[in-house]
Amino acid sequence: MSVDINNFDSTRVLVGVPYLNTVFHFTVSGGGRILTLSDQRSNGNSVGFGKGVAWLASNQAAILANQYTSTFSSWLSSQIWLYTQLSTTGLASAATAIIPNCQQPIPSNINSELLNIKSTPTVLTVLDVFGGILFIIATAPGYYASTDTSLAPVSIAIPIISTTQNCSAGMMKSDTGVHPCSLCPMGWKSSVGSINCTVCNASAFCPLGAVDEVSQSELQTVSQALCGKDEDSSDDDDDVESQHGKLSGRKSAKVSPGSVHPKQFEELEGPH
Repeated sequence: MSVDINNFDSTRVLVGVPYLNTVFHFTVSGGGRILTLSDQRSNGNSVGFGKGVAWLASNQAAILANQYTSTFSSWLSSQIWLYTQLSTTGLASAATAIIPNCQQPIPSNINSELLNIKSTPTVLTVLDVFGGILFIIATAPGYYASTDTSLAPVSIAIPIISTTQNCSAGMMKSDTGVHPCSLCPMGWKSSVGSINCTVCNASAFCPLGAVDEVSQSELQTVSQALCGKDEDSSDDDDDVESQHGKLSGRKSAKVSPGSVHPKQFEELEGPH
């Protein structure tokens, strides 16, 4: 079981029970004498969700979502679920982001089987089963905490410390935290290091993750026409048509779309 009291708001408590595959959110009242269950989240039918829990801010949290076989005899996978902009009463129905992701991979020096997570006001600490330590440092809006060691200015051993990187064009990050940047939605755009996305002109083409808008006049409309039956089709196709004609008692003929008048179709079909 894992427990973490919110350092930014002591009335909120997270309790992870991996055996039940559930994380419970409690609120404290009555001068610390009353503990009320206000929310809970689980992760399907496996076990291991809630192996570790950590508050990252008054409205941000992280959950170590491990997966084991039903008897805990074998480890299957590890993820860190990040939640931002939480309400005061519980957890969101879906995580804001999940580590590992393309901006925050698990470094090669860290084992994929994670053991626990802990937090300070500015750092999420990740511990693997062999004692490897990863520090993910919160970044300001417009930046993200990269765990990609190839982007580090110097070679990094253990412990591994994240580096601060600009959000790529087409992405944004509006608040401080350890979470990655997110894509601009369709109809919006952004430049490098953006804290929010800018709406595109209503008549412009702006797909998901757009870095700029494209005028509709610059786009070319392409229509795809369906081809008629090729005269060099295989004998197998001819046999199928012939058999169909015999079974239906109607004449069989090769017809190219657009080459036969409707009355000719009536002649081919025969009397109804």
